[in-house]
Amino acid sequence: MGTSSEPNEVATRAFDVRQDKDGWKVAEASASNLEPSEWLAESVEASRKCVYTPEVLSAVEAAVRSGASKVETVDLPEKYLKDAGAVAQRRVAVAGLRLGKLLSNDLK
Repeated sequence: MGTSSEPNEVATRAFDVRQDKDGWKVAEASASNLEPSEWLAESVEASRKCVYTPEVLSAVEAAVRSGASKVETVDLPEKYLKDAGAVAQRRVAVAGLRLGKLLSNDLK
């Protein structure tokens, strides 16, 4: 989602998240679930599907087997970066909507 905390850049990223119509629909559908343990399960599932690919797992397993303190750099294809970025963007949208619901509920 970026590393900048500059207000204009954060606002631009927030705008981009909102413009992803399909992602926003998914986020809205998920936002009503206010159970943190289920949020964790959603994140674990997304990580298993999109982050921990065979290439990544192979590098981690090789480091564990060799006792290395660092995992070798993995050259990730553009598709991986695009897919992982989309997952991150959707998770941020869901988190923002859930935070809004929690704050709204607490302020009633």
